Amino acid sequence: MGIIAAFFAYIAKDYHLNRGSCGSRFELAGIPLLLASTCYTLLLHDRFAGFGGCAALPLERRAPQVHWKHPAMAWNDGSSGSSKEERPPLPPLLRWPGGKRLLLGSLRPLVPSQFLRYFEPFVGGGAVFFALRPANALLSDTNSELLDCYEAVRDHPRALLNRLSALDNTEETYYAMRESVPSSALARAVRVIYLTRLSFNGIFRVNREGRFNVPIGRRERDPVSAARQLLSASKALKGISLLCADFEIALSTAARGDFVFLDPPYTVAHANNGFRKYNARIFSWEDQERLANCMKRLDGLGCQLLMTNARHGSIASLYRYFTKVRLSRMSCIAALPEYRRRVQELIITNMI
Repeated sequence: MGIIAAFFAYIAKDYHLNRGSCGSRFELAGIPLLLASTCYTLLLHDRFAGFGGCAALPLERRAPQVHWKHPAMAWNDGSSGSSKEERPPLPPLLRWPGGKRLLLGSLRPLVPSQFLRYFEPFVGGGAVFFALRPANALLSDTNSELLDCYEAVRDHPRALLNRLSALDNTEETYYAMRESVPSSALARAVRVIYLTRLSFNGIFRVNREGRFNVPIGRRERDPVSAARQLLSASKALKGISLLCADFEIALSTAARGDFVFLDPPYTVAHANNGFRKYNARIFSWEDQERLANCMKRLDGLGCQLLMTNARHGSIASLYRYFTKVRLSRMSCIAALPEYRRRVQELIITNMI
């Protein structure tokens, strides 16, 4: 009893807990721990470590060695005797505005240890998918160029590499490719990969008209590492379903036992959020409300849900039925370091 009392005193001293509007859920300020279950709290404490400058959980202990497993064993701390083929995590193929590569350390402990299918309806650069590498997944987005790219990488990696190797690393070729409007899915995939490999800051960004508008970054091409990354991404995408559709359509087949990761554009009520200028079509507040209703439906079906969203009062209220974890990270989108700043975000889930 002395150990338990000391543990609760430690938590009470260092962290603040606010009661949410739903009797069985809480809003946690700073740590994704459910104080009602001591064992589960200790387990998360042992498994968690900070990553990439995120300031969500200031725990001092380091997590044990982590291995992402195939197909549904998303978390393995080395104690599992599973003999399934190991699928090591991969970096995202594309650098995408709002990508979650720097939040993987905060998200990993919240990934369920068992799930049937993986859904990601706002896939973007797919940082979580490529880190997790589930064998049974549906990836979707409303960006047709992005889905064409993933489809070509999955189905025609050698043809992609052959076309990319024929392109010069010159300013003239870059801007000619940027202004081009390819007619085939394979040619569109070549354009996306070529431009993001050589663009300033290596990012895919479009203007309000939906046109790619990033200037050349004058970076040296590395054909060998690029080929290896593309072939690895192709292997990870084998057997994965790809869909260009609205999130409601993409999630219409999700059912009990499935794991859904949602990373929508960060749109809030009554504010021109800084992320919005990177979206070809603004994800409206009405879309946020549709998404909240969709999450409640999936929660009722027994899906395991994990979302990242803007840290804003309107978002907290809209998703008040779920647990919310506050965190901050450095934004690396801006071209000049002096304009890069800490971004406040929420992790929203029904699993803690």
